[in-house]
Amino acid sequence: RMKIACVCAMGLGSSLILRMTVETALKQLHMKDVEVEVVDTSTARGSQADIIVSSHSFCEQLSDMGVAMIEVVNYTDANYIKEQLQKILSAQ
Repeated sequence: RMKIACVCAMGLGSSLILRMTVETALKQLHMKDVEVEVVDTSTARGSQADIIVSSHSFCEQLSDMGVAMIEVVNYTDANYIKEQLQKILSAQ
């Protein structure tokens, strides 16, 4: 089962928006067996996520984790996230 972590400073506001957008992208890709969690940066380190979705600064902070990352600017752009997920999945 794949795990995607949506990361923000407190694991509340913007990461909740990201989770909804990621879930929309997953539906468009017909992917069902994926867990999408909302976490803060310190929790993200222990989350064992396969993919991290966050802003540039948080992706940079977590870059040493060695997992795939989707760096977003527009937290509601499901098409962008869908495209990035497709790239990651096709590379696996």
